[in-house]
Amino acid sequence: MAVKYTKDFILYDVSPDEVYLSGSWCDWKPNAVKMTKIPNLYFIATVELPYNTKIAYKYIVNGNWMTNPEEQTETDAAGNTNNVFTITDSCSSFVSPFSTK
Repeated sequence: MAVKYTKDFILYDVSPDEVYLSGSWCDWKPNAVKMTKIPNLYFIATVELPYNTKIAYKYIVNGNWMTNPEEQTETDAAGNTNNVFTITDSCSSFVSPFSTK
């Protein structure tokens, strides 16, 4: 079993009725991950992602695909601007359940 990185995606906007998260890890399915609304605070979704991977993603807010300007963006070869997140090292934040530390 491959070790996965657990990433919390947070959108600090409480005005939408519904927010989904989609990206390269799920073949850009529009309803891949429904984000949970924390009333008067934000939307959140926790996703397990593979290490040593650059993940491109977007938020789908009330049916409209968008990036979050507060997070890193990058334009892909097709000219689409996406948010991006790179997971670089499986050892840096992984603690074995068998560790004695």
